[in-house]
Amino acid sequence: MTDDTLTPEQVAEIRSRDLFYLTMKETTALCDTVDTLREQLRRKDTALDEWIAAYYHNTAQIRSLTDALRGAKEDRDLCARRMKAIETAHRRRLAHFLAEGESDG
Repeated sequence: MTDDTLTPEQVAEIRSRDLFYLTMKETTALCDTVDTLREQLRRKDTALDEWIAAYYHNTAQIRSLTDALRGAKEDRDLCARRMKAIETAHRRRLAHFLAEGESDG
């Protein structure tokens, strides 16, 4: 046997070592992929949390505006009733005044 000839055991050891390094390389690549995916998921979770917070904030603003509009409608209705009462009282006074004028004349 010459120095440049490998024994079956040496060939098996080299193949085993090559397979080990290839496996380690693939494992490292997979770990990097998992880390990248984990970071993307974290970003998406953060974006989702921000979207949910904005949704609740907007919902609260809509409720507040709805309450304000409801209050404005109630105020408008109250003002309309008061105006109607004032108008009715004014007409009664005018009718009473005119009735007194006719009886005097």
